[in-house]
Amino acid sequence: MRQDALTRFHQTVLEGRVDALLPAWVEAWQTGKTDWQQQLIAAWPLLLQQECGKTLAPAITMANPVWTLELDRIREPLMQRYRVRLHGVSRQRLTQLQLIRQDGAVLLDQQSKATPIQWTANGEFDLATPDDPLPWQAGLYRLVWKAPGGSPQQQWLILPPALPEGVLRNTGEEGWQIAPASPLPPSCPVPELRMAIYDLGRKDWLPVWHEAHERALPLSFPPLTLPRGRYWRTVSWVERSQQGSIRLERQVRLSALWLP
Repeated sequence: MRQDALTRFHQTVLEGRVDALLPAWVEAWQTGKTDWQQQLIAAWPLLLQQECGKTLAPAITMANPVWTLELDRIREPLMQRYRVRLHGVSRQRLTQLQLIRQDGAVLLDQQSKATPIQWTANGEFDLATPDDPLPWQAGLYRLVWKAPGGSPQQQWLILPPALPEGVLRNTGEEGWQIAPASPLPPSCPVPELRMAIYDLGRKDWLPVWHEAHERALPLSFPPLTLPRGRYWRTVSWVERSQQGSIRLERQVRLSALWLP
């Protein structure tokens, strides 16, 4: 009896055929069956069993050494918003860079007047969506890029859902509680807690203080002495994986004004 696409995907997982995992997932997703797609999103961690997803797609020759796709859930005292951000280094200034959902909806586009791409002199780029009160749709996307004089290249990417709201939670003005989501495979880096403070009087938006922790996780900021002023304080819980050459970072971030 002929197997359906979803059964073939699960068979590929069981057989450990790493090189066939992404094509099998894409084939099953493209059937458009909603119940299948829900199962495929739930099965996303299975794709990361081998080297946390590094083998899922070929290396991007334009990337040096890797591009990072951040999926942010940002929680502030009076609102919650979401953002998708792609940044990295390109040897040539790209003439096309897009992240397109499988149904044709464009999530990121360097030609967008609302969110134009930012370049630095050494080839670093930064492209982000406007902050949105609604999360991106998890599922299948195409990352498309083109260098001057070249042909468009593309890679399939799977965007997982945003991290659950309860992963990082305020416990008062100074502290927070961490309740990690379902763990990623052992091949992935351990989650990271990032803390930072920004001076709202500075225009470069660089932190005046920051720390990152992977093992012993603090539950409050250390005592800090800073000049009187207006500061923005953030705490982020970050889970990291890869899809080929693309580093994927899902994070939930608490942000609040601080007046020392």
